Amino acid sequence: MVSASSSSSSSTQRKGKSVPEKPLKKRKRDDDDANLQSQAACDQKDQQIDQEEEEPAPYVILVQGPPNVGKSLLIKSLVKFYTKRSIKDIRGPITIIAGKKRRLQFVECPNDVCGMIDASKYADVVILLIDASYGFEMETFEFANLLQVHGSPKVMGVLTHLDEFKDKENERIQAVPQASILD
Repeated sequence: MVSASSSSSSSTQRKGKSVPEKPLKKRKRDDDDANLQSQAACDQKDQQIDQEEEEPAPYVILVQGPPNVGKSLLIKSLVKFYTKRSIKDIRGPITIIAGKKRRLQFVECPNDVCGMIDASKYADVVILLIDASYGFEMETFEFANLLQVHGSPKVMGVLTHLDEFKDKENERIQAVPQASILD
């Protein structure tokens, strides 16, 4: 006896005779499924086109400086200037809308060398904060050198704690003994 598994795929055997298979009729449900799939593909293409026409990437402003120099205060002040809202804590990058088609993203740079290198690669502008009462710190020099080596964009230096100069000058003047005029 011949088994059914040995027959060709285009025919079946019944009682030793080969009978050709009839093609299945296409169901209406299959047509509906095909239409839905083609419509979904068109919708997906429309979404891809819309994504390409989105807003440009934000302008990344990197704020770098030693601890307690005023990085967070500067970012909070700039956010308040542009949005008229104040923020309490800075956790990660802050993006604000500065115009119809312009977004600004403020990023506080970490003080480790690896973080500085990574941050310098994606920044559009770098603001170096320098404590005027202390002067340049080694981290600031290292970061400026990294920016130069990696071909960084625009760099701006900002002096902070200038009010302490006036206080120190007053202390120095008061510390000098007053000489008598008649001597």
